[in-house]
Amino acid sequence: MTEVQKKTDLVRLTVNLIPRAHAAMLLAAQITGDSRTDTVNRALQLYAFAEHVLSQGGEILIRDKDGDMQIVKLILPVTVAGRQQFQPHAAT
Repeated sequence: MTEVQKKTDLVRLTVNLIPRAHAAMLLAAQITGDSRTDTVNRALQLYAFAEHVLSQGGEILIRDKDGDMQIVKLILPVTVAGRQQFQPHAAT
């Protein structure tokens, strides 16, 4: 077997979503017509891709319908003095 699992090799996972994440999942599923499971699978794949690009020093750019470009920045939680704060993703 390769590093990529066969489709029949499913992993069951229970997660607790915050309300904002739950709303985002429902919206994405509604827009795409995908199931919630497929939506979460796609989101995790996109997140892994984004982390890989950023960890290699790359940038993620979004072009809107008018052709305007925006840089996407991921904000990561860090704990400082026992409190969770957020900082931009830094390339390693």
